[in-house]
Amino acid sequence: LAKLDGYLSNFDRMEKLPEIPAQSPVERKARFLYESASTDRKSAAVEAWCAADYTDVKARYTQEIIGKYLCGTNESPLAAALVNRGLCENVSCGGGNFMYIPFVISCENTSDEDAEECFRIIHEELEKIVSEGFDRARLAALINDNEFKEREHNRPLPRGIFNLLTVQNQWL
Repeated sequence: LAKLDGYLSNFDRMEKLPEIPAQSPVERKARFLYESASTDRKSAAVEAWCAADYTDVKARYTQEIIGKYLCGTNESPLAAALVNRGLCENVSCGGGNFMYIPFVISCENTSDEDAEECFRIIHEELEKIVSEGFDRARLAALINDNEFKEREHNRPLPRGIFNLLTVQNQWL
């Protein structure tokens, strides 16, 4: 504590912290193809969209459920459409802990030549789901699974550390 006091005693206490305004998201269209040293289907085709503000808890959980719906297993609609065509070996959906949470779809272990086809299939499958709707039984199962995991805290981290990592996103 003495060491901290030696540093902090040089500053006056602020009753109200200055407000730092959030930067508005920038609309930008970009696609990235990550290449590896090996040329044998070791690239990743990645597409992402700004999905939610970090304060929108409902949107964050919705994004998590939709990611599992699309890519949770190899039988999931988007993963099956890409893997069964032999365009890539794995498809993952995710986000991140940022001010504006991205929704990222990654086609892993693909070739440079198949990347554009991966992007086309991604959009085709998303448009199909939008027009036909979600499989309600599958969606209900994913929501129930997510709720069970939240209640049971079935994670490799101790609950306190997990809770710290969860709330830190709103503090930063």
